[in-house]
Amino acid sequence: SGIRPFGFFEFGKAGIFIAVACTLYMVLWGYRQLPGDEDHTLAAEGEVSQESNPRKNKMWISVAIMCAVIVAMVFIEQVQAFTGLDLPAVAVIGAILTVVTGCVDIKEFYNSVSWTAVLLFAALIPLGTAMTKTGAAELAAKSILDIVPSNNQFVLTAVLFLAAGLLAQFMSHTAATAILAPVFLAISIKT
Repeated sequence: SGIRPFGFFEFGKAGIFIAVACTLYMVLWGYRQLPGDEDHTLAAEGEVSQESNPRKNKMWISVAIMCAVIVAMVFIEQVQAFTGLDLPAVAVIGAILTVVTGCVDIKEFYNSVSWTAVLLFAALIPLGTAMTKTGAAELAAKSILDIVPSNNQFVLTAVLFLAAGLLAQFMSHTAATAILAPVFLAISIKT
């Protein structure tokens, strides 16, 4: 749409503070909410599973792959200029490397993919594109702006937030995003 796209860590600007706050909560107070013996049981089970894992030595390889993928995503503009790779390509290369290096075998790799999510994305992204190309997003944006005063950005944002929340009650968040993103983009261009 001629607008700078969201970066991979765009939501991290707010999310990092939420993650830190939640971590501090769990470390300082939240752990008290666990039943008495459960934390000892979980720790013991974790130690047993680590000892029985035959690929424990592959842990550092998988950590290195993950770090490399994250660094590539943080500096995606430079990576794209140098290699031509975009975010999905970087993620796929990271996933392939976990199989090639033996961190996971192909059966584990295949079973870890959420095929429902893949099909959902494959079906809904074209729906969002169709809404943009047919003018449905523009029509929906005009209808919303006829009802909600666009001069009050706070009220408009609250209404859009409420609409997204309500729609997400009846379908997945991914589906709601695919349907509403073109409408919200049209609204943002009009206001």
